[in-house]
Amino acid sequence: MRRKGRVTPRTRERYRELLASYVFPTLGDRPIQKLTPTEIDHLYIALERKLSAATVRHVHTALKACLATAVRKGVLVNNPAGRADAPRKIDPEIGRALSVEEVTRLLAGFAGTVYHSIVATAVMTGARLSELLALRWSDVNFTAHTITISRAIERTKEFGTVVKEPKSWRGKRTIGIDPALTAILKAQHTQHLRLRAGVWERAVVSLGAVRLPAEALVFPSGSVHGGRFDFARIRNARGLTKATRKRFRKLGFAGLRFHDLRVTHATAPLDAGVPVHTVAQRLGNRPDILLRAYAKRASAADERTIKVLATLARSLG
Repeated sequence: MRRKGRVTPRTRERYRELLASYVFPTLGDRPIQKLTPTEIDHLYIALERKLSAATVRHVHTALKACLATAVRKGVLVNNPAGRADAPRKIDPEIGRALSVEEVTRLLAGFAGTVYHSIVATAVMTGARLSELLALRWSDVNFTAHTITISRAIERTKEFGTVVKEPKSWRGKRTIGIDPALTAILKAQHTQHLRLRAGVWERAVVSLGAVRLPAEALVFPSGSVHGGRFDFARIRNARGLTKATRKRFRKLGFAGLRFHDLRVTHATAPLDAGVPVHTVAQRLGNRPDILLRAYAKRASAADERTIKVLATLARSLG
């Protein structure tokens, strides 16, 4: 279990990149004991001329955290970044929520592809891609129609791909799944059993005695090593998102991201009146964050509705 307050290796790596790229070239020669809030203000102003507001905000977060450590270690008396004018906050991106009809068309468009089961699982569970790629068959309960999210993957330059705790406000979570998704996952599980047994896809054999490795993933990379299928090899997340985006475009969903499948899953129950805390628990989000993002999305949707109604009104006139 990671100690409270510690950042992940990926976050630490990102902090180093931000400081090296945007802080050290300007302030790197200054002793931190002489660093002033005004100097940091000027740094942010200069960065805002060439970077997005979100990136400047991330620079502020990294610098403030770094100097907070110096305060904690007794190197500084106070944190100048804490007294600087922080860059403006950026609301989280809303994302796109698909309608039921669009989801149906999307899944039909992925039928027969190697990505069908993972796209279906994403849209029907709301799990993050990092969580799906770390999902094992031991996390799936076909009888109870549940899956347990207990780990996620993280990619860093220093450590490569590693498995960590899920990004969740309550740690691991078990969620119910629809029988239709259970059927999709069962079919994939059977395919894996056949691969393990080395039998032809349509061969009539009993698979009752076949067992997958304990670490077998639901969505492995599909690679073969030493003449055997590697059930525990983690799929490349970037390659998967690139391939699915390409197919999204072919199916008429230009601009749709894999993360929008999670947005779709969050939006549908909220629109139906399911309590926020219930949806938040399912997604592994804090209720306040989920509600804030949903309220913004609902507001944007309402604005679009007003524009449509205005167009109709003009046609009536």
